[in-house]
Amino acid sequence: MERGVCRDGPRIVPPAVPVPGSANASQCLGCSPCRVSSNELAVSYPAGGGWGFPLLYFGIEGLLTVVERPLHIRQWPHLAARAWTIVGVLAPLPLLFNTSFRTELVVPLIRNLGDIAPAPATAFDVLLWVAGAGNLLLLAVSYQVPRRLGWHEDLASLSPFNSKLLWTFGGFIIFTYLSIGIMTLALHDDLLAGERAAVAIALFGGLYWLSRLFTDLVVWRDEDWPPGELVFVGHVMLNGLFSMMTGIYLTFVAWQWLV
Repeated sequence: MERGVCRDGPRIVPPAVPVPGSANASQCLGCSPCRVSSNELAVSYPAGGGWGFPLLYFGIEGLLTVVERPLHIRQWPHLAARAWTIVGVLAPLPLLFNTSFRTELVVPLIRNLGDIAPAPATAFDVLLWVAGAGNLLLLAVSYQVPRRLGWHEDLASLSPFNSKLLWTFGGFIIFTYLSIGIMTLALHDDLLAGERAAVAIALFGGLYWLSRLFTDLVVWRDEDWPPGELVFVGHVMLNGLFSMMTGIYLTFVAWQWLV
């Protein structure tokens, strides 16, 4: 949905940041035949099967582009319009990366990487230290938030109770992620040993940061953020840190459940 994702619809990412495989990167979903053919060759040809499924995927995206205007997507509530974009892109994605592609290319790739990658226990021995330190690193960010976002000026317009209430909310948010970080570092050996309580803490940490990413994706608009290159760079770096910690915690929990 070139218009729905790239221009008219709600943006999932800042316009200056192309995402590989997305409408921003290819500049189309279901557009010119040459692009469709290149995707067909890139997916179906190396897999030796699944011909037509990538074409069908982009055909669906083209159809969604056609129906966006009569459905007046731009006039929908923000969350509904963003949900339309996300579901429209992701729901038919198994057609693009179909069974042949996954069986012939993705599975062998994962197996080959497993042969050269360090053992999971060795990798998580390091990654858990990184995740714990990442939580503590956010304290430096939280320290700057009130000054850089003008909290003192904005909260001055609220009643004393509401102003203190927001400061309390902020304090409990800091307490939560600091607790996740400290427990990750303090229970490092218990996590690797698969202790249920420790793994539960890792699960909570992963879901906590996943919900933070979901909020950034679905609730906040690009224009909600203050202008300025420094804020934009900080926003991107924070989302990168949140994504890293989400990936480490949830991948670790999945590994513990599988072993």
